Amino acid sequence: MSQTTQVPRPRTDSKGAAPEARRRPASPQWAAWAFLAPVTLYLVLFYAYPLYRNLDLSLRHYTVRSFVQGDAPFTGLANYRTVFDDPTFAP
Repeated sequence: MSQTTQVPRPRTDSKGAAPEARRRPASPQWAAWAFLAPVTLYLVLFYAYPLYRNLDLSLRHYTVRSFVQGDAPFTGLANYRTVFDDPTFAP
């Protein structure tokens, strides 16, 4: 009597693909970033950019002409010094 040995076949999924060829599920890290992205975008658009723009406007000397043309000269803290030196600011 001869014995036949069967060679084990590699496992396959329902479509016939080997387990190594299947895609792994996305890691939870990607889901966290996906939920965080809209909040971050909102904060940048509605908080960080206006804060930056407000600070930039306060450090320049604007006139009607320079406001329209967009070429206001940089004055640094001179605008703040003018406000604090004004006697009507404190009361």
